[in-house]
Amino acid sequence: MKELFRKFYKLLTSTKLTLTVLFILIFFMLLGTLFPQGGAHDEYVKAFGLKMYLRLAPLGVFDIFHSWYFITAAIVLYINLFLCILRGYLIERKKLISFKGKPRGAREITLNVDSSHVEEVLKERRFRYKKVLEDEKGFFLTGVRGIRRRFLSIFFHFFLGISIVGFLLSALTKFDGYIDFEIGDKKLIPRQSGEMGIYKKFRTFNPENVDKIEVELKDYEMEYIWFKDYYYPKDYKSTLIARYKGKEKMRTIEVNSPLRFKGLTLYQSGYGQKFDIEVEDTVVHLSSGSIFNVKGIEGSFKIRTVYVGKLFRDTTVSEIVPNTKIYFREGVDKKWKMLEKLVLDEPIPVMGKNMVLRNVKEESGIYYKRDDGVPLLYVSFLFFMIGLFMRVFFPTYEIRLFYDKNTKSIYVKGSCSGIAAYIEKEIDEIEKMLNLKKNKY
Repeated sequence: MKELFRKFYKLLTSTKLTLTVLFILIFFMLLGTLFPQGGAHDEYVKAFGLKMYLRLAPLGVFDIFHSWYFITAAIVLYINLFLCILRGYLIERKKLISFKGKPRGAREITLNVDSSHVEEVLKERRFRYKKVLEDEKGFFLTGVRGIRRRFLSIFFHFFLGISIVGFLLSALTKFDGYIDFEIGDKKLIPRQSGEMGIYKKFRTFNPENVDKIEVELKDYEMEYIWFKDYYYPKDYKSTLIARYKGKEKMRTIEVNSPLRFKGLTLYQSGYGQKFDIEVEDTVVHLSSGSIFNVKGIEGSFKIRTVYVGKLFRDTTVSEIVPNTKIYFREGVDKKWKMLEKLVLDEPIPVMGKNMVLRNVKEESGIYYKRDDGVPLLYVSFLFFMIGLFMRVFFPTYEIRLFYDKNTKSIYVKGSCSGIAAYIEKEIDEIEKMLNLKKNKY
């Protein structure tokens, strides 16, 4: 049992585990950049299609940073680093205790050199050193070249702690919602919700005491490109004005370019349309994707999208005259067939009846979200990775040296960090330079 525990402890404190978990986390973060995070279901369905969305959604790729596998990997990394800190502290304590005599395990270099030569060589090797103890027998000194490992450890472990605070804030404050706007609409969006972790676990939510910001849709615009005789969505943009207690912020948002205001983030998530279809003396009120019936015709009609906005075609940009295609099917088990193209306010004969497209109105779908931990997570992860990168790739050497005044010999031992650092080669260079000093003088 004791041997099993020792092997498990060795695994948890190994550098290989650190690097493996880091590569796993980096892989997840790359996935997070490929798949937009925290969006609305409708947006993902439009972007990837329903079949692909249903395959990807159970894997958690649209909310990676709150998935069980990302959190598990992060917890393993935290345990690994904590145990490494503890082990490093205990080793450091042992090193300090070893200074009561000649450093145990030190390499002896018998050269009959003067003590001043030792200090000169350390300076030439760019070591920053200080004498810890000196008496009639000799002196001890410690030297460092590069950035102290302890400083780097404190640096990236500090930001690791900040990231833990970020995860905690995220768990306590996260909530989201979706709301549709027509141009000119002013709607209130709450800054708190009963879905927040803080209310689920620690406090009672009172909907009457909720702060709200006012959001107005000032303008909305769809953009299409023309390719192979079809309209393809290029972009859709909403100009929003957010107001709260006398302060306001206006921004034109689009996919992956949100508006952030008073703790809320507003994303351009989707779009919708409302319009009328006039059939002789009857008016049908519809929205995009609606199915409707016409008196006297057996079967169903459907309009998927009304094309309206700006059309980018070669080097020209023009306004689209609102138009759409009308589809028909005879029964539920039949396929939809395109019949005619409807243009705004123009009567078009469809299956013996005149149909007219009227009163097209656009809607902007705004997805809103609050997650107070995200800024901390971004900043802490950036600086954590910088510190870890420096720890791994920037060579650092730390030595402990005892100079024996009687034999004029030195005893030196040390350690290093960084994939390009080798302490034995560094001690070889110190010995080589001391030999040169001895021969010179």
